[in-house]
Amino acid sequence: MFRKRISVSTQATISPSQKTGVDIHKIIVPAAAKSITGWYRFKVISPKHVLGKIRVDVSEKPSTPVYFFAHVPSPERFVSYLYISPKVATVEFLIDLIAGRSDDLIVDLRPISPIEYVWHSLKRGFLRRPLKSLRHYFRPNDLFVLTFEFPCLSRFTDESDRYQWWIENRETPITQAYLAIGTVSVHDLPKISILMPVCDPQPDDLKKALASVKAQTSSNWQLCIADDASTNPVVRQLLDQAARSDQRVSLVCREQRGGISAATNTAFAQSSSPFVTCLDHDDLLAPAAIEACARHFAGDPACRLLFSDEDKIGFRDDRFGPFFKPRKFSRELFYSHNYITHMTAYQADAIREIGGWRGEYDGAQDYDLNLRIFESAPPNSIHHIPLVLYHWRAIPGSTALDIGYKPYAIEAGRRALLDHLTRCGVKAEVDTVRNAAMYRIRRAIPAPAPKVSILIPFRDRADLLRRCVSSILDKTRYDNFEIILIDNGSEDPATLDLLAHYKLSSSIRIIRDPRPFNYSQLNNAAASQANGEYLCLLNNDVEAINEDWLEDMLSYAMVPDIGCVGAKLYYRNGGVQHAGVVLGIGGVAGHVFLNRTRDDLGYFGRLQLASNFSAVTGACLMVKRSTYMAAGGLDERELPVTFNDIDLCLKIQALGYHNVVTPFAELVHDESATRGGDETANSKSHLRREWATMQKRYGDFLKNDPCYSQHLTLENDDFSLRLD
Repeated sequence: MFRKRISVSTQATISPSQKTGVDIHKIIVPAAAKSITGWYRFKVISPKHVLGKIRVDVSEKPSTPVYFFAHVPSPERFVSYLYISPKVATVEFLIDLIAGRSDDLIVDLRPISPIEYVWHSLKRGFLRRPLKSLRHYFRPNDLFVLTFEFPCLSRFTDESDRYQWWIENRETPITQAYLAIGTVSVHDLPKISILMPVCDPQPDDLKKALASVKAQTSSNWQLCIADDASTNPVVRQLLDQAARSDQRVSLVCREQRGGISAATNTAFAQSSSPFVTCLDHDDLLAPAAIEACARHFAGDPACRLLFSDEDKIGFRDDRFGPFFKPRKFSRELFYSHNYITHMTAYQADAIREIGGWRGEYDGAQDYDLNLRIFESAPPNSIHHIPLVLYHWRAIPGSTALDIGYKPYAIEAGRRALLDHLTRCGVKAEVDTVRNAAMYRIRRAIPAPAPKVSILIPFRDRADLLRRCVSSILDKTRYDNFEIILIDNGSEDPATLDLLAHYKLSSSIRIIRDPRPFNYSQLNNAAASQANGEYLCLLNNDVEAINEDWLEDMLSYAMVPDIGCVGAKLYYRNGGVQHAGVVLGIGGVAGHVFLNRTRDDLGYFGRLQLASNFSAVTGACLMVKRSTYMAAGGLDERELPVTFNDIDLCLKIQALGYHNVVTPFAELVHDESATRGGDETANSKSHLRREWATMQKRYGDFLKNDPCYSQHLTLENDDFSLRLD
């Protein structure tokens, strides 16, 4: 459509934030004409390597805004692919340059023709269904799409097709590479007992479950079956045949039905192995499941509980719905739901020590077992195998398809979690989330309640500051806080009048710091003067939504081994702006689930559940003051503006703390309205330097986020499958 060289200088006056030192150039594409509809490649090249951020604003008739905010992958270039539908009125590209710099940008926006699309699809082997491919090209149901990958069918088919491609092209080499670790021969691996409680399954499904055990690549297993008084004679015949045909299979038939826990305990009583795992009577084990677990136990005897990734299988044994779990065990996600369930393997003694499964928690008996093991097992003894080792059958009546089929299981899980917290001495309430087996912990705040110091740096923009402070004073239920306003040289009369008014408030203090803008320095100075036991870093363009936001964040920050606590932030139009940060997205770190709706579940509930992330945004971050100081606060010298919050989180994580995002603390964040995300004090402290600092400081760790799966993409923010 166009390719042009655009000269941008420090005298740019387009942006309302021109005084911040961030240069913004705006390109407006009038998309109202139908001829503009389609796919485009949008590329910006900065010969002087001074790109800051790219913002894309999309307006729908009648002027309904949709925002897409992308961090630039590097200061040199930005490449993305856009789909513009006929409903789009205008598309605005706002290009930020690093402070004090100018450049002759090369901006290229060109259409992607059907021929180019077909060529890329053929080249990648994904043009198997022409009609479906054309639907992906024309995308009649989408208003606007922004992606960083070429929009051929391989990238924009549904997740089921993406997963099938991953199974066919990636799963085998990934599994083989994992099994190649270590020197123990497959014949010398420790024995693992597979516990199978059985109660009237479909005979064909039972046959498949038994066959999946016999197909294991490691032969050193024992199958312990406990039939819980099945009434179908075909089921008993299949079980008798399995026990007669293989000495590794033991069978006990219960005369009276006792429930899932009783049957599992009966199966466990037959075990003669040092390790055990469970298999439902209609599910499947992956061929390498036992070998992978045995190799891990052999290589790390301290491991007491081991869990893997999982997926689901349908009526035709088609695999779908993969759940790729974080590299490291996430306690907060585990408290939110029993995400480790399949496949889980244990040291047998760990189960014996706690007395096995308990019938009063049937429906959530595994969750109760795992919680009790967790009480005695050090967190570093709970490990994750990043392989899909378990296939959970999704049939009507199964929780694999819908937990709503078994509402009693939801309540059993809630009781199990509450009882666990009580045993651990934690005063709390546990609520269900979305009427599912997902939970919210409401920890009690002790008396006397600790003070929270809310630190708000700002310069001018009285409208933003008033809205921010008013939302805190008017909507916050927790009342033991102080607000510290850090004035970075305000000159606007309206702001000065507002500050004069705030001086009359006993809960507000004003610190004047007119030095050149340095976000880290401003917060560190305020933190040193704070009276609170806890600090809450808050941007001046943030507005509280719910009354318990501060209390909820504090309830997590008070947990002894929790470091930084982040909130769920929204754009003004209601789309998600922050729900956690994943390392490696955009090269250093990026926000996930951008622009999702407030009620969106996210990846296996992550948008609605508290969970661990390696980093959270400093726009709303709570941390214990002593922890903040122990980590050295924000980096004033190397990271005065960008990535200082990420760096703080990683430093605190390195001290042994866990960082958390709670979706129950909700605020609005007008990210583009404040001083500018990449503002620096001088030309030497700009984005490129801070980018390089993070790369040098953390290196490959940025590509291996412990709170994220290596099988998920770093190209997008949606937790989609990695296909490269």
